[in-house]
Amino acid sequence: MIWLQLLVFAVLGQQSFASTNITSNTTVTSTSASPDYLSENTFIDDSLRKSPKLRTVIMKSKVAPAQNLGKHSTQITRTRASSTLSSPLAVPTKHITLSLTHKLMNLDGVSKLMMVANDQLDYPIEVNKGDFVEVTVVNKLNVSTSIHWHGIFQEDTPWMDGPGMVTQCLIHSGKTLVYKFSTGNQTGTFWWHAHYASQYVDGLRGPFIIHDPHDPYLSQYDEELTISLSDHFHQSALTVLRNYRYAYDPAPDSGIINGVGRCNCSSITALSPGTKCALNPHKTFVVKKGKRYRLRIINMSAAASFNFSIDGHSMMVVEQDGVYTNPTVIDSFSIATSQRYSVIISANAAVSNYWMRAIMMDMYTPTGSTIQNGLDFTTRAIWRYVGAKVRSPITKSKLSKPLNVYNLGELNGLTSATLPTWTSAIYFAFTITYDTKTNASVSQVTLVSDNTNFFGSSYQMPSKPTLQDMLDGNQLPKTSNVIPVTNGWMFMQIRNTDNVEHVFHLHGHTFYVIGVGKMLHSEVTTATYPRRDAIQVPLCAGGQGGTGETGCVPGFVNILIPFTHPGAWLFHCHVEWHMRIGLVVTFVNYDGLEKVAKNIPDDWWDSCSA
Repeated sequence: MIWLQLLVFAVLGQQSFASTNITSNTTVTSTSASPDYLSENTFIDDSLRKSPKLRTVIMKSKVAPAQNLGKHSTQITRTRASSTLSSPLAVPTKHITLSLTHKLMNLDGVSKLMMVANDQLDYPIEVNKGDFVEVTVVNKLNVSTSIHWHGIFQEDTPWMDGPGMVTQCLIHSGKTLVYKFSTGNQTGTFWWHAHYASQYVDGLRGPFIIHDPHDPYLSQYDEELTISLSDHFHQSALTVLRNYRYAYDPAPDSGIINGVGRCNCSSITALSPGTKCALNPHKTFVVKKGKRYRLRIINMSAAASFNFSIDGHSMMVVEQDGVYTNPTVIDSFSIATSQRYSVIISANAAVSNYWMRAIMMDMYTPTGSTIQNGLDFTTRAIWRYVGAKVRSPITKSKLSKPLNVYNLGELNGLTSATLPTWTSAIYFAFTITYDTKTNASVSQVTLVSDNTNFFGSSYQMPSKPTLQDMLDGNQLPKTSNVIPVTNGWMFMQIRNTDNVEHVFHLHGHTFYVIGVGKMLHSEVTTATYPRRDAIQVPLCAGGQGGTGETGCVPGFVNILIPFTHPGAWLFHCHVEWHMRIGLVVTFVNYDGLEKVAKNIPDDWWDSCSA
């Protein structure tokens, strides 16, 4: 019945849904080995397929035959390319090495074997606009991996995007791979992370900052600080996945800020007798009164969304997901996993200690989870002025100007008057379901578009990289959830029938957010449209039943995607557990592929047969 409803929505057509636009907001302008790391060779391993799961109980539907699964009519002709792709003349090259190892670390009071780069968590990479980057990844782990450069377009190097078995083969244990790409005209706050077997949840991640010598806000801050937020699990990510039951999203053991947090030791030791747990100190940021700070905040969580604020301080948002925004004065903002913001804060309060707060959204109890580990939803750090006493803050949170994330327009961006006409449209819906045949958890995607339809389809990682199949002219697997596209503008509506928010990320591109709300709401205008690479879709509200989903009104987001360069580009929920059980589609674009194919190193695919 639910699929029938979705089809009814779809046939209403492009025009009615295009008119459901952005809600209003006031924008204020101012100037070592681990036995847990197993089953890496399957996207959904057998243990997950056998785990019972229930949020919405429906049978998995058959995948409708797609009109076009992206098979190219002929094989792309490739000349032999050198494996030493180098930067263009006169372009600076930044050389970085990431040596990947296991390391026992204590982030929140309990030790865990983590995966790290260069012996540290959140290893930062900083380059300048236009730099050519060469990153040598040395895999000293006991498992294979791949690295994704989150938010980087890879316009001329689509094989460098990084998701395992999509644009590349895996980097096997003991092997090395060199990523080479240009930052082009991009600037801002990005991050790098493993894009295979949920490894970034266990530590393979870090900031990737592209500095802009012509930053329009450069004169308005004196120093920069990079702040990473994350949920933290004491078990390995694959163990968490194996125990992921009944669509009850797993609650983390703590939240961390720049790798430091506090778990509830009494609850943890009660659940797991014998566990050693100690009270961690809070992370402290020392600032000087009178200075202005640009904070680059990155949410690197497996699932958690946070509401970020600093007691007694307002802030001005100037960037989201690598895109300059209209300067907007707020005192708090919501940041979903994978998203990034830059805010400018003046250290103009009294010399003292203030709480920095990152409050998790409860994505767990609404899905049926019972939190037994004593999780504190408020993750804290200390914002300490030079000269203040070394002690914990006693400040209170008083918030009145939250950010409306759907109305944070791009600086000098598209307006309703300059909005382009799109040539294709997609209506995208999903469920997280229990499959009674396989007794497993699956994410199912339903998609209706101009040339591709599929129903209740769950993504599975292919046995051969998607981009390689494209180059060889092969038919792409149906389980890759393929959506063929060409260069041009595409309208996409993402509908959420779940009772929690989901955040969706597009590889290799940014998109414009032109509408948000509950189904069939009227159009609302804004100054300029937001442009970014990840957006949260509002939950389905107003329903009944045990989880409140029966009869609820779906949330939706309308986006416009300008496809401009060839490749295989994933679009997926960035809640890692949802992605791992199949909430993924693949946009495939052949336009211009012949031109870039000649630059792919001839040995790029060799490790697939290793």
